[in-house]
Amino acid sequence: VDSTGISKTFYFGGAFFILACALLISQVNYFVLISTLCILVAVGYILSISHLNYSFYLLAILLPFSLKIALPLSDIDLGFPSEAWLFILLIALFALWIRKDFVSTEFLLHPVSILLLAYLFFCVISALNSSLFWISAKAISVKTVYVLVFYFGIYSVFKHTVNSIKLLFIAYSISLFLVSLYFLYNQSNYNWSKQTAAFAVNPFFSDHTIYSACLAFVLPFHVLQIFRLKKEQNAILLRLIHSCFSIVFLTALYFTFCRAAWISCVIALLLGI
Repeated sequence: VDSTGISKTFYFGGAFFILACALLISQVNYFVLISTLCILVAVGYILSISHLNYSFYLLAILLPFSLKIALPLSDIDLGFPSEAWLFILLIALFALWIRKDFVSTEFLLHPVSILLLAYLFFCVISALNSSLFWISAKAISVKTVYVLVFYFGIYSVFKHTVNSIKLLFIAYSISLFLVSLYFLYNQSNYNWSKQTAAFAVNPFFSDHTIYSACLAFVLPFHVLQIFRLKKEQNAILLRLIHSCFSIVFLTALYFTFCRAAWISCVIALLLGI
């Protein structure tokens, strides 16, 4: 609430309502699009005043299962449903930041934050000279959304419950585990051929290199959990689950035949030791 006693959320809602009315008056054909946008904003605002951490868990589960679909009346591909949910989360975070301010100055001045912001700044500078400006603009928009949601957003939501970050890895791993079983099944049908690795994970990942990179991110986490779980309740069961994840991910990683991901995991293993 500001000095006049009016909620900041009122300004947010009012500005959006005026923008929606202006678009509706100027472009009647966009009524459905604007109505959908209003619904997304409403859902985003509801999320911002509830438990946003559950929304991040849902996003982590949706990511490996997302499929690329072409948006109507445009040449833009959308990862559905993950990127649609990502947009709702961005709205929720904006509503949260309007009410509770942005991240702390200390976090904003952290070296990683400065490097990310500098990276985005130089992307914008580079785009100004781009021969395909709108292509560059779309790429920068996507990168900006990722930084806002996955970096600043996760900090805002999980800064008081750091241990809950583990649940993000586990939520993502559950979906990736099922995708990995699908990948291994397809590979087995082609006698584990190196040539078929490139498309065996379609339609969930566009190619095997992106898929292998995702495996390389989560595999060290599960391997470490096997050795770290000692005094927790149900430690034996949890160790068994993490071992199962590790075996499937390691097997899938090998049959992607992506050497860069193999080397990354070897380096991660050396660092872990």
